Amino acid sequence: SFSSFEEERMMLFASSSFSTTTQSSEKSRFVFHIIHGNERTRRKRRKEFFWRRNSQKWCSSSNNNKRTTTRMMATTMENSSSNNDTIVAIATPIVPQLGGVSIVRISGENAREIANEIFKPTGKRKDCFQSHVVLHGTIVNNNDGEVIDEVLLLPMLKPRSYTAEDVVEIHAHGGSVCAARVLDACLRTNACRLARNGEFTMRAFLNGRLDLSQAEAVHSLIRAETDEAAVQALKTLRGGLSNDVKEARRRMIDVLAELEARLDFDDEMVPLDVDKIAKEVDEAKEVALSALKTSQKNASLSVGCTLAIVGRPNAGKSRLLNRWTKSERSIVTDVEGTTRDVVEATVNVSGVKVTLLDTAGIRGGSSRSSSNSSNSNSCSSTREEP
Repeated sequence: SFSSFEEERMMLFASSSFSTTTQSSEKSRFVFHIIHGNERTRRKRRKEFFWRRNSQKWCSSSNNNKRTTTRMMATTMENSSSNNDTIVAIATPIVPQLGGVSIVRISGENAREIANEIFKPTGKRKDCFQSHVVLHGTIVNNNDGEVIDEVLLLPMLKPRSYTAEDVVEIHAHGGSVCAARVLDACLRTNACRLARNGEFTMRAFLNGRLDLSQAEAVHSLIRAETDEAAVQALKTLRGGLSNDVKEARRRMIDVLAELEARLDFDDEMVPLDVDKIAKEVDEAKEVALSALKTSQKNASLSVGCTLAIVGRPNAGKSRLLNRWTKSERSIVTDVEGTTRDVVEATVNVSGVKVTLLDTAGIRGGSSRSSSNSSNSNSCSSTREEP
């Protein structure tokens, strides 16, 4: 899914270059709108002029670039064939004998066909695929009609679904057996395949339902181990980071369009307001820095940090770990060298996951040298005794 600017750039890339007369008339029209139009028209024409001016570089590309573009398009078409398949997978964690509900999700063009083949609604209702309306019924084996499970069916027709495709969710009983039987019934129809890891979110990204930062936020939200990490991931999923990036990009495009237009038509335009341009650049910089700060904070909350407790023997490292974690993870005694392996524990510090490592005590270099010298003396004395 491309933005309007990227679509316009691709169209200009594919088109042939204008003649000299057409270029002059087009430039005159752009400059007229930039000078005399309202704010919205001026902004639009500046962007159009910016892309049109750079399109000459794209249209004069070499044959090697054209062949590379053709290979990239062929590769994209090959990959898109698998993206058009109907996919199915269990959307909830599989925990044997635990959980009240398991969800099997189907996404793709054949989702309604599969549901119509294996789902039998309760009663005489025939309209089973009204979007966002829950139906009660049973899942049956399409070979012998055996009832597999009593379920709830939730159709979500495109584009009002997670993947922007036709999606059908089957809410079966919890546990691994019921969900596996429903999944097997879907695969037996030969109209779908098993989804790969993260493929539902990938399709949501490819269909323009999510951008890349929102797709990453889905992963961070699922794996969040602290409240603060979940809150920040949810904000990013709702467009918090994307909005800052789009705003910074919009401001810089306006500035670039203004400067590009003045490269050729500075004499025909009003004098350049340097202070205004500098102010717009500073505002765009602030927005970009805010987006970068948000991204770094999300990364630290998602990954967390690791802290090693290092010190001399019997300095209180194990006691500090136990106090911090409010547990008895490490052995605390008066004897030196009790901790030999690294003891690991996890704590939540102001919403950040911190992994504590209790290490063995570090002995001083002088004691090592003295012990080594004493050992060498004892060895030499033993050698001299015979």
